[in-house]
Amino acid sequence: MYSGDASDQPGEPISPPPVPMMRPLRADEILARRAFVITESTLSRDGEQDESEVGGVTFSYIIPSIMPPEEFPASFFLRVGVESMRHLAVPIPFDLDELPGELSYGRVRVSVDIDGEYAAALQLAPSREVVEVPAEPRAAAEDDRASTIDDRWLREFSGLAAQFGEYVVARGGDPAPPVEARPVCTPFGEGNRTFGWTFQGQPGRPLWHRHIAGMVLLELPAAAAELAGTLSAEAEVRRLRRGRFQDVPAPAREPVRFRVALPPHSAARP
Repeated sequence: MYSGDASDQPGEPISPPPVPMMRPLRADEILARRAFVITESTLSRDGEQDESEVGGVTFSYIIPSIMPPEEFPASFFLRVGVESMRHLAVPIPFDLDELPGELSYGRVRVSVDIDGEYAAALQLAPSREVVEVPAEPRAAAEDDRASTIDDRWLREFSGLAAQFGEYVVARGGDPAPPVEARPVCTPFGEGNRTFGWTFQGQPGRPLWHRHIAGMVLLELPAAAAELAGTLSAEAEVRRLRRGRFQDVPAPAREPVRFRVALPPHSAARP
C-alpha cells in the first residue's frame, strides 16, 4: 500500500489498497464437497432426463466458539428461559468451484439445518445488503500524495475481519476495477433452527468471489452435548443460450452431515 514517501517520483503509479476477500479453505479444513447438478429433459419418447455436474460447493468443518455470558449485554438475560440455554458463535465457511467456459453463478443459497427442536439462530451475519465499494484511489492534490489512498477499503476490510476473523485476508495490490460490486446477501431463518443466506449477484455481474463465509449466533438447550445438523446448497448457473442469458437451477446432490461435541455448559453470569 502506498505510504506517501517523499522519495516517490512524480507520475509513479499508485497501488490500490488491499481488497478484502475470504481466503480459500485449506485441505485440512474441508468437511465435504458436493457438485451442483443441472437436470434437463431429453428428446427421447420416454421423457428421460439428463443430469450433468457443473461446479460445486465445498464446506468447511464446523468449529463453534462458546459464547460466555460476559460477552452479552445485561438486557440479553431479560429474555424468558435464557438461563436454560447455551450460546455459540458458529462460522459457516464454504468455497464455490470456478465454473468452466462462460458459465457463472447468478445466485447461491446455503442452508443450515440444526438438529433439535429448541435450536435457534438468534443473529446472522452478513445480514444486510452490501453496496458497491470504490476500489480506486480518490483524486489527490499534488502536494499530498498520501491522500490518494481511499480508506474506505480499509474500513471494509476491518469490518469483515471483525466478523469472520481468520477467514478474511487481504488480496494485496492486485489491480481492481473502478467499482467492485459485492453480492446482495439476504439472510433467512432468524429465530429458527433452519437458516442460511442467499447470495445474489448484482445486475449484470456474477457473484463477488468464490470464498464466502457466514456467521451465526446460535442458541441451544444448556444440556446439549453436541452441535449437529446438515449443510446444503443450491445454485443458479448463468449460461448463454440462443443469444440470451439463462439462469438454470442447479441443486447440490445431497446434504452434508456434521456433528461437533460440546463441553459441559457453564451457567456463570457476569
